Amino acid sequence: MDVNFKNFNFDIDTNKIKKNITKTTKAIGKGIEALPKKVKTASVVAMFLLPTLGIVNKCTDKDPNKIEIIENYVDYNAQSKFVDKKERTFHVVQKNDNIYNIGKKYGVTQRRLLAVNNLTKKSIIHPNDTILIPESYTVKNVKTLDDVSKATGLSMDYLETLKAFEKGYYKAENDRNNNPTVGIGHWVTKDERSKYLGRELKDEEIYTLLAQDILDAELDIKTKVTPEAWDEMPISLKESVIDLAFNKGSGAITENSNIYESLNNKDYVTAIANLTQDYSIVNGKECPASGLSKRRLYGISNATKIFKNGIPDKVLESAENVYNKGLKYMDAEKKRGEITAEAYPNVLAEYKALAYKWFDGKIGEKSDIKVQTIEDEIKEESVI
Repeated sequence: MDVNFKNFNFDIDTNKIKKNITKTTKAIGKGIEALPKKVKTASVVAMFLLPTLGIVNKCTDKDPNKIEIIENYVDYNAQSKFVDKKERTFHVVQKNDNIYNIGKKYGVTQRRLLAVNNLTKKSIIHPNDTILIPESYTVKNVKTLDDVSKATGLSMDYLETLKAFEKGYYKAENDRNNNPTVGIGHWVTKDERSKYLGRELKDEEIYTLLAQDILDAELDIKTKVTPEAWDEMPISLKESVIDLAFNKGSGAITENSNIYESLNNKDYVTAIANLTQDYSIVNGKECPASGLSKRRLYGISNATKIFKNGIPDKVLESAENVYNKGLKYMDAEKKRGEITAEAYPNVLAEYKALAYKWFDGKIGEKSDIKVQTIEDEIKEESVI
């Protein structure tokens, strides 16, 4: 059949198409009939016409001229050597079951199990209820930090910095909040105490725990960040998101809609500007620390590697706020005796010099101390 296109009106409102593209993609899994009537027509047009109009890239990437999408160099063939992946399944609740022991049985964190089943810690489950068991990863054959890199897809440079920040312990020690910690930032749970307390761990155990903790954090994050958004995320940003989750718990991402919604929308400027949690929660109270301010400054700086044309003002303003709060925290720590009067000048100079280097001289202060030497000293503090 011949069609005379002259008889058709192609007066297309591209702004309306762009507004509806998000609704369209969310409904793909439910079928086009799940769309509202007004969206349906525009969405059908969008699916077939957007590539022709050249709109797709402009819609999906915020500030396309400033963001360089760095190829994610996860080698999935190499990863398979170090990670066993279990597909999602279902569990029928039995008598005496609870979320914690169900999660433990399947190797899934309690946070992730609650999230995928739309439950809270106060939710009650009953026998014969069906619980969704999400995808899980189990680490194997990890013996070195290079193996951790291959298992997680994160760079050696980032992992070396993570190791330096966490210092690392062959034997468990209490952190500043009195949580027993071993290896590289691994919090020892009650169930693990008989396994890890009172003895020295081998390198293989330490790096296995590290890889497992990183992958668990990734899966927790993906309860709020879509797999598509996660896979397309530039690697340095992904490292900084994981670093915040690793350091302050996955809730620092999954309970902060400013972060996860921005990541889903590829609004990376807003996401990075919110990687700022420089406090711990102790007995329900926020306890800030200058060390956490320094850690957040590193994370923001690492994430800004994705920007071609310098650090956006919004991100720089956020980093400067974190920097200034860190100075206040440091002064308070000196007054409380947590930093000695003798050590304070050097600690302060290090903080200022690192910020100056990380943000190209836009915050912080230049120091007579060589920054490279400072960074080397940070890494040398690691026991492991």
